[in-house]
Amino acid sequence: MDKRLTWIVLAIALFIVFGGFSMAVEMYFDYLWFVELGKTTLFTTALYAKSSLASGVLLISFLFLYLNFLYANRGPG
Repeated sequence: MDKRLTWIVLAIALFIVFGGFSMAVEMYFDYLWFVELGKTTLFTTALYAKSSLASGVLLISFLFLYLNFLYANRGPG
């Protein structure tokens, strides 16, 4: 593997790890805040709604890109 490609992959991996860690910390403090208010059901409902919406968008985007790739890769004619 090329050294430059290795550094790019490492940078992307670190970006994903630190971004995920930041999101997890933020979510944990939001959860603590909702627990303090006594509204944990509101937190879980919002969390389920956001994750369902994100999963749906991810699935639709993947299908669109995959079908577009298949169409573009079928060759001339």
